[in-house]
Amino acid sequence: SSPTQTQSQPLLNFTIPEEPKSIYKPHYHPISSKELRKLNRYAQQLQEVAKWYDETLAGSKVTYFVKDKDEVKSIEITFEKEHFMHLTGIYLIKQGITSSIALDNIVQGQGHFDNIYLANKGAAFSKLQIMPDLKAIIDSSSFYFNDVSDIEKFHRLDVSKAIRTEDSDLVLAFRTDDGETFPASLMKPGKTLNLQMDELKRRLFWGFIVRKENKLIHFLLTSIISRMVVKRC
Repeated sequence: SSPTQTQSQPLLNFTIPEEPKSIYKPHYHPISSKELRKLNRYAQQLQEVAKWYDETLAGSKVTYFVKDKDEVKSIEITFEKEHFMHLTGIYLIKQGITSSIALDNIVQGQGHFDNIYLANKGAAFSKLQIMPDLKAIIDSSSFYFNDVSDIEKFHRLDVSKAIRTEDSDLVLAFRTDDGETFPASLMKPGKTLNLQMDELKRRLFWGFIVRKENKLIHFLLTSIISRMVVKRC
């Protein structure tokens, strides 16, 4: 969609019926009226991040470049539309909805659903607080961790790689399945997790390329990369 269309879309406001549909979803609970009011305080911010994700990352492959000793290595991450909602800790219920359609609904400001479920233990609101920082995953100041599987929290989530922002306020963790690596969990790391990650080998990004529909849409490369051999991690 063009910038004009994006700006003209209605602002997102979540609503559910008086008798919302009930389902069972492990580790999630139906939203309360108090939580719904709180969610709507984050709605506009969520809509903006959803638009950015849809326009910049959805349907793309991002190649990151990191320095490892005397060579530069590359890591390819696949970002799809259906990955976004899982990062929010919000589960939207509506007839015929999919994760991809849910992203479209949020972008378009269509906020009425049969019910809304939130990740337990305040996880959804913790994720929403850091959502605006998601843009930093294509920022050369962020750090890449090639193997976090020895940390219990990551092992439990079945993720093996991660990106952490420079200020250590956001971690995006990745899962690899059938040779494809994709985003699986977004979190605001606590002090303990940050200390555990500090003990691991981390690498600063030297650049990245975002390819979408076989077009180069965003890139940042340091000049030194062109003079070095690039190998796959």
